Amino acid sequence: MHDSQMMDAFLDWDDEPLAIVADKAYGSTRIRQQIADEGAVAVIPSKSNARKSGVRASRARWTSSSK
Repeated sequence: MHDSQMMDAFLDWDDEPLAIVADKAYGSTRIRQQIADEGAVAVIPSKSNARKSGVRASRARWTSSSK
């Protein structure tokens, strides 16, 4: 089972987060919409072969600033 198929179980939390940071496997429109419906911001980079949707992950949010 692909990790993204577990998204419904993952979104079942007690304290709603402000943002969800995930890798490209979670970048589908459906998953992004589920995260938005929960009131969180999806911080997920787009796949290189993804259709242009106007959704861009902030590189500053995606990369770690602690080096």
